[in-house]
Amino acid sequence: MHAHGKVVWLICLMTCSLMTAGCVTGPRYQYQAQSNSAQIEGPVNTFQDLSKYGTCGVNISKIDGLVAGFEASAPGFHLFGNGKLLYLAPGKHDLLLAVYQMDTEYGDVGRGGSTVPVGDFTYGNHPLVTGQFVANHIYRFTANLSSSHNVIDLTLWDETSGVGGRSLVNKWTIDSNAGYSESAAPIHKR
Repeated sequence: MHAHGKVVWLICLMTCSLMTAGCVTGPRYQYQAQSNSAQIEGPVNTFQDLSKYGTCGVNISKIDGLVAGFEASAPGFHLFGNGKLLYLAPGKHDLLLAVYQMDTEYGDVGRGGSTVPVGDFTYGNHPLVTGQFVANHIYRFTANLSSSHNVIDLTLWDETSGVGGRSLVNKWTIDSNAGYSESAAPIHKR
């Protein structure tokens, strides 16, 4: 193999390594729908209203130690719809979650009065929660950042009777791990 071929091979290998390095690895959670499955709903189709479904995103990273990678809640628009369901065997399950929210701060940076992004406030945590899931029931996670921004209220709902008839299954309060990062100053051409 020529030197040029070795360089191309090395670049391809490095690219593949970088693309897979950030992924959660391990055995995947696989459970197909059964006649008695419990279900966890994904984000609401078209638009997930913050007042009903929370301000934070919720991702189920692992179920009983197995990689799931299921988006359970994501505020905002979902133009192509989601409608995904996660099926669980009835019973007790340990869920490792990623709960997060990011808010952009805007301000005038002295460039002719234009308002631009100046930084991002980030909030999030990775709680391990345990839930008891009943056969043929439909569940939904919601999460809201508190008004003080130092905790996130995470809720598991039973929505078997629909959103209007949903009932509280469990509620957890977790640390928000608030952080701030300043945006790079915008570049304006003159």
